[in-house]
Amino acid sequence: ASLGLLGSLTTLQLGNNDITSLPIEIGALTGLTDVYLADNALTSVPSEFAALTGLVDLWLSNNQLTGFPTEFRTVDPSDECYMHGNPGLSCANIGADTTCCTGELDNFSALTGNNCGADLPGGECHS
Repeated sequence: ASLGLLGSLTTLQLGNNDITSLPIEIGALTGLTDVYLADNALTSVPSEFAALTGLVDLWLSNNQLTGFPTEFRTVDPSDECYMHGNPGLSCANIGADTTCCTGELDNFSALTGNNCGADLPGGECHS
């Protein structure tokens, strides 16, 4: 719960920590621009995550995410959003015009993107 008290925090870098869940207080960190939660064991993200409207970079790759709450449809980091490596990921609540849907991996061409879109394993993003 004390996470919400870190209002001036701009970068949250907690990759490779076996984190299984995020507290709803993460939504209070509206100053976050960079969130790195890759290579954990996250199974979901709270709906309050949608309050992070200033995101530049979002890394949720290599977790256990299968989908997102409807509020996630508005999450649109301005630079990059990586969600690859989440087995069984449904793209139903990812906005079609967001970086989280396209998930282009310009600097990481060996990766396969977020697998979101028509005819891709994750299915189409929300339009």
